[in-house]
Amino acid sequence: MSESNKSTTSFKLKIIAIISMFIDHIGAAVVEKVIDDPLAFGAGDDLVKVLKIVDDVLRSVGRLAFPLFIFMIIEGFKYTRSRPKYFLRLFIFSFISDIPFDLGFFPEFITGWFPETFFGQNVFFTLTLGLGAIIMIDRICTVNPQIEGEKKLNANAVKRAIGVAGTTAVALVIADFINCDYGMSGVLAIIAAYLFRSNYNSEILAPVIVLGAFNPVEFIAIFDVVIVSGYKGEKGRNFNKWFFYLFYPVHLSLLVGIRELLKYLL
Repeated sequence: MSESNKSTTSFKLKIIAIISMFIDHIGAAVVEKVIDDPLAFGAGDDLVKVLKIVDDVLRSVGRLAFPLFIFMIIEGFKYTRSRPKYFLRLFIFSFISDIPFDLGFFPEFITGWFPETFFGQNVFFTLTLGLGAIIMIDRICTVNPQIEGEKKLNANAVKRAIGVAGTTAVALVIADFINCDYGMSGVLAIIAAYLFRSNYNSEILAPVIVLGAFNPVEFIAIFDVVIVSGYKGEKGRNFNKWFFYLFYPVHLSLLVGIRELLKYLL
């Protein structure tokens, strides 16, 4: 696709990502809960069979979301005016989104029985960990040949490699310990996208491959390559950035309300 024919902006990619995520969460937070506990919703066997098919479709569409969010994290990393502030925003919304996440995916949280949720964290934690890791890796890999000189540059290459490996390992251990959404594969996918950020195709393909290696169903997101192929590196419509941060906890809260209402309607 020629540059003149490219019309996809970061705004459009974000809209596609949140729509895909919303569809995915309809399946995970509503449809699957009816399937798991049909008696609570008064759902019969025939309805459950239909819902299983619907859920497969919803969750398949939802596979497109996370790699697109990773792609936009890398773009934000490249162009943000302040990486520390960017990191802080993600970190704050990790906690803001925690209760809606628990309510959405662990209904037992409502009754106060939530041992599973104590170490189950939302995707903002994953994005925060990944962003923190690539900020550190970028600092480690920053090279100034004029200051270091060729000999020192070569000697420090090993130190940099160790630093990158160590940073990656720490981020993966933390992801596994707190059991954040997508876990180690999610953080590793963010790091992979950073390492292959030289062009947009590799930047989106790298996380898809990493996620798919951990869970083959994630290879559905290969269609993101087509979506990103029209990206021209422009911001697009000037839209309030807080909308995209708030969408996550707000839409989960909405789905929880719909799910609870269905118990009285079905």
